[in-house]
Amino acid sequence: MKFNQLFALVLCFAFSFSLQAQDMHPAYKTLEKAGIAYDSRDAAAFAANFTEDAILISPMGSVLNGKEAIFQGHSYFFQQMGDAPAEQAEQVWIPKGHQQLSDGLVFGVVADGDQEGNLVFAVVFEKQTDGQWLIKSVQMTPVIPMTQSETSN
Repeated sequence: MKFNQLFALVLCFAFSFSLQAQDMHPAYKTLEKAGIAYDSRDAAAFAANFTEDAILISPMGSVLNGKEAIFQGHSYFFQQMGDAPAEQAEQVWIPKGHQQLSDGLVFGVVADGDQEGNLVFAVVFEKQTDGQWLIKSVQMTPVIPMTQSETSN
């Protein structure tokens, strides 16, 4: 995978991750742990938040399939970064709700504030037999602002 594609993929986790408590399902704690591991450049700890068959999709459409690919991709990215300081902005991530899909699956949406154009995470969490929630699928996308004609209808 080319470095610039990988950079675009994992840049999405380059933040200080804190969630507001409103409407927070316990599964959201997994995103907090992933954000902390990313900020620490710990690829193993980051990948530990995903199921074996997880899918990570970046806003550019790049896809990492499986926990091992997520680990390898982030290991490579963190190596390429070297000692360069991570660009981090304090962000407050707002849970936008969740839906129980089945007994062990929850779909959740988390947004970087309420401004249009900010990142949104659509996540499927899977409950493990030990009670831990892991990320089964995550897609990160910016919210595209509506045009004036779309808002007037």
